[in-house]
Amino acid sequence: VLASRSEEVVVDRLFAGNCQLNTCLQDLMQAAQTTLQLTPQQRQRSLVRIDAGGGSAPNFTWLLLQGYHILGKACSAQQAQRLATTVQQWDDDPHVPGRQVGWVNEAPRDFVRPVRRVAVRCRKPNGQWGIGILVCSLSDQDLFQVTPRSPHAPPQEQSVLLALLWLYDQRGGGIETSFK
Repeated sequence: VLASRSEEVVVDRLFAGNCQLNTCLQDLMQAAQTTLQLTPQQRQRSLVRIDAGGGSAPNFTWLLLQGYHILGKACSAQQAQRLATTVQQWDDDPHVPGRQVGWVNEAPRDFVRPVRRVAVRCRKPNGQWGIGILVCSLSDQDLFQVTPRSPHAPPQEQSVLLALLWLYDQRGGGIETSFK
């Protein structure tokens, strides 16, 4: 578990080679809670960013029940494909050529607190779209507190989409940070 802004390792655990984040996320977060001595009020001001390896509905639900905010990639490729069909408008990402983002227009049902979902797609070498779904519990106000808008920000709805996407891009992880 890494505090991304300060690049500090909060919890460092070694698991068996066949253990995936999906099965150990809750243990890691409980260890981080203990290490940081997080109160319920502090958890309400904490954002947990995770990739698809930990992005199951039970993990998102557990984090939300603990009081955390979440920003993570959902792990189901089939669900991502289906939800992407509900996007009514795709916007280009000015930072990553060929990447597009759009709001999922199906109400989320599997969550214990309000969340928003965003579809992200990029062209694969074979010409097909690679699609992922981001799940976020931050309000616009909270999102812009951690991801300031540029002076040349796009219109409001598009700026929220892009801020959410770029905040997800800033996540960090132990291996990526250790090996730089």
